[in-house]
Parts: sequence; structure tokens; C-alpha cells
Amino acid sequence: MATFVHLQTASAFSAHYGTARPEHLVAAAAEFGAPIAALTDRDGLYGAVRHIRSCIAANVAPVVGVDLALAERDGTPAGRIVLLAHGHNGGAGWAVLARAITQAHSPRSRTAKNQPALRRDRLAHLLRGPDGTHVTVLLGPDSDVGHAVASGVAQNAAGSASEKLAWWMQTLPARVTLNIVCHYTEPGRPGSLTHAARLLELADAHEIPAVLTNAVRYLAPTDAITGDVLDAAAALKPLGSFEPQPNGQAWLKSPKEMHAIARRIVNHSMLDQGAAPRLIAETVRLAEKCALDPDSDIGWRQAKVPENSVIGLLKSENGTDRETPPSEVLRRMAQAGISERYPYANHKLQTRIHEQLRDELATIDGFGFATYFLTVADVTRMIRDMGIRNQARGSGAGSLVNYLLRVSNVDPLELNLLFERFLGNKRETLPDIDIDVESAR
Repeated sequence: MATFVHLQTASAFSAHYGTARPEHLVAAAAEFGAPIAALTDRDGLYGAVRHIRSCIAANVAPVVGVDLALAERDGTPAGRIVLLAHGHNGGAGWAVLARAITQAHSPRSRTAKNQPALRRDRLAHLLRGPDGTHVTVLLGPDSDVGHAVASGVAQNAAGSASEKLAWWMQTLPARVTLNIVCHYTEPGRPGSLTHAARLLELADAHEIPAVLTNAVRYLAPTDAITGDVLDAAAALKPLGSFEPQPNGQAWLKSPKEMHAIARRIVNHSMLDQGAAPRLIAETVRLAEKCALDPDSDIGWRQAKVPENSVIGLLKSENGTDRETPPSEVLRRMAQAGISERYPYANHKLQTRIHEQLRDELATIDGFGFATYFLTVADVTRMIRDMGIRNQARGSGAGSLVNYLLRVSNVDPLELNLLFERFLGNKRETLPDIDIDVESAR
């Protein structure tokens, strides 16, 4: 059975572009026997959670990327690229996606038409990490290289495309891959058979990888008209008053159809027949490299707490990073609060305080929530320092730790409140610490 993985797929979470829900796209990919399914929505990770959840349910490995616009320094549009996060690296690839999207939506990075975009001159700094680049950049028909190939086909020249590709290879070495797309558009245009063949030849000439995608934006051929409606909505124009899609080819095609497209592209090129299976194999290889581990890469269904460095527990001394365990910091702060909260406690009460504190700290440490409690304590301290009154309410008032950290002013021992109602041993999510803040200022 033929195997294929679609690496560029937009869902309905791509506003005014995609038509299908992530779960439907994953279900179709699984039905085709794909071991991996990708989602590359435009401008954000809006559908990523549904996509990953659906992949887990279908026993399919998830790939997540983003389709972003580029802009020059003056805001002039510079095409679009697809970023694919690499997997099994402790979330390093996912973090690059998050940074790139954040940067694209910042006011300084938008295009002249106020659309989210990445500045070309900041790409290297943004996408390269201290330990390497954990994303692959796909350059397809909508990229500057793709546009140059289209111009070269029209003018029977390829110099401009090579120059633009050389810039990418120098800026992000070993992380650039050409994205071959054939939608059978008018010869020479982006998405045409000729364009796909020239783009594949360009990859071969420069000895860089190439993958085959179908730039998917809908599930089935019948959904193409919905795509036209979305295009009209995006342009704020009625149907028929602007150029629609050249055809309805951007659906989630079967592996058999994609293998046939690969052969047609190669037959239309100057490459040998072995280029078609190599193109498919490289597509699957990149998919495997980008397959995410939901647990280790994004912390699937795991509570997210602030990192030690965020709350000042990671300090440098003589060029060496020294990290204080957050559980130890929390224990010290809580114990320091005993003399303030219980200055006249007798031996019996002291014993009860220390036993309750020991049990609560053990539970908090077992969940790895120490930095969460330290962060809340820091926030409430800053509020108090501003002269603004605040008070924890709800089940959080049942925690002795919260009382000792002055997050709450309710003594849970005096009122016999249950800590387990706030944070039991079987909890899977962060406990709520609700803070009422004085607003009439």
C-alpha cells in the first residue's frame, strides 16, 4: 500500500482560507493509512490542540507547523513560508513556532496592510536557537523562490530563483526544503506542472531536500466552492468580482494520487525516473523528523508552571548557572511565615502546624507545583506593596501554605478547612487560587 504524509494542511482555523475541521482532516489521513498527520494553519496554532487530540485518538503521530507571511523592513510583502517544528527535542521546535508567531503578530512586524508577518531580516535570529535550528522552512509556490521560478518559467530563465534560494541557504543552512506543489494550474504559474518541475530541478541543482505537498485547504473536491466563498469574504468582494482559485485541486488527496503527481512532475522535468520515489521518501522522512511526542514536546495534559529562571531561581555566579530547587525555596518561605502567623502558638499547635505543612509541601512537590505557589505569592506581595488590599477565596483558603505565604488571610487550622478540597492527590490540573483584588481605588 502506498504511503504518503501531507505536510502542508490548513484547517478551518485558518480564517477565510481553510474549510475542514482538524479532526476531519486527521480522520481522512488515518483512513488513507498515513502514520503521520500535519496541520499548518495560517498565522497561528489555533487548531493545534484539536489536531493533536485527534491524532492521539487515531493512533497517528502529529506534526504541527505554521504558514506565515514574510515582509521586508518597509512592510512590503515578501511571500509566504511554512515552518515545521521538529519533534522529540523537549519542545524546542514547538517553542520556535511560538516565538515566530508572537513576532509575526507584533505591531512592528506586520505588513503594510497590517497583516501578521515575519521580517526577513530577523529570520536567522528568530529561528536559530543556542543549540541549533529546530524547525524546517518549506519554500513553496507562495515563497519568493516560488515566485522567482514562475517568473523564470515565463522568461525562460532561472537565475533569479537561484539567487533567492542562495540567500535562504546562507541564512538558514541545512534547514531549507523546497515544497513542490502541483495543482495543474495554467502552465508556468505557481502550482502548475511546469512550475513544480522547475522547482524540483532547482532543489536538485542546489542539492537541497524537496518534499511534495498538495497545499491542502479543504477535505474533498466538492469543498472548493466553499474556498471561493472564503476568498470572497477575505477580499470583502462578491463572488465573480475577483479572480477565484484557478481550479479545485487543493484537497486532501490519497497516497495513490500523490504518488501519481510525483511521477508526472518528474516526467515533466529533466531528472531521472528515480526522482519520484526519492521525492516521496524525503517527504515521509521529514514527516518522521517533525513528528511530535505530545508528552515531552508540548506537555500534553500536563499542568504548566513557571520555569525556575522566570521567578529568579536561576542565578549566575562566576559564569556558572546555579539553580535553587523551588521546593526548597517554598519550604523556607513557608517556615519563615510560621512565626509571623502563629507568634504565640503552644507546643501542641506547633506540632499540628509542622505536620500539616509537611503534608502540604509533600503534595505540592509531588505535583511539581512549587513555582506556581511561589509565583502567586510574588504577585500578591506586589499587590500589597502597592497599598492594594487582596484576599484569596474559595478552596485556596484551605491551604496552610497559602496562609503562611500571605496569599490568604484565612487561618485554615483555626477553621478546620480541608487542604484536600483544594489540592488532592489525584488532581491532574493546577489548583485554582482565586484572588479578590480591591477595585475601588
